[in-house]
Amino acid sequence: MRAFVHSTRILTLCCGLLLTAVCGRNACAEPTGFLDKILVEGGSEHRFAVYIPDDYDPARQWPVILYLHGAGYSGADGRQHLASGLAQVVREQGNFPAIVVFPQCEELDAPLLPRWQADSPDGGRALRMLERAQRWGCALAGWSMGGYGAWSLAAADPDRWSAVVAVSGGGNPQLASKITAPVWAIHGAADRAILPVQSQRMVDAVNAAGGQATLTVLDDVSHDAWRYAFLSPTVRNWMLAPNQ
Repeated sequence: MRAFVHSTRILTLCCGLLLTAVCGRNACAEPTGFLDKILVEGGSEHRFAVYIPDDYDPARQWPVILYLHGAGYSGADGRQHLASGLAQVVREQGNFPAIVVFPQCEELDAPLLPRWQADSPDGGRALRMLERAQRWGCALAGWSMGGYGAWSLAAADPDRWSAVVAVSGGGNPQLASKITAPVWAIHGAADRAILPVQSQRMVDAVNAAGGQATLTVLDDVSHDAWRYAFLSPTVRNWMLAPNQ
């Protein structure tokens, strides 16, 4: 069945791609900030959110980021996952210079780390939520469970991504040869939830296959490495323009 997306304004930003095709300036009363979105498939509604910069101009080409959250923010309300990670950074920084898609993982019973994988229901929906966005310059980012998803989606659809930031994640090294986008993996040295060796294995495998991957291990940082990764202007600027 064909998928449809509609939107309303998120009522509050504290509970915290796309609009050229889905909702232009003349079609929406308030087309900027954090927007509620709903993907309808097979008669079911799947809520997610999209951030549109305050100075959004549909006549311009905008960089686009797909962000995959960690396991603690799974659900179906379309908002819980906006309380941390890149969404929190976007709110704190103000007028973030990119369109960002924030899908929410709805699976609550399956093992945690595979939930965002390319062949999972939530991983597939995340890509379909992205499809109405501008197709050029899409970056991919994820933390923890979302970091695993970032590695998986980077390998499953390599031509889609301009850059990948995988924080506190890991993946299947056998898929590393499929990854063509530059990858920056970031991990806390004191992370005991997902050990830094998981990122190291993926970075080593990508580079051994002729790809481009870098690992930054943060001293004295545990599993919440996203706080340091996405608050870093260097990381954000690289994510939007990795070749520079």
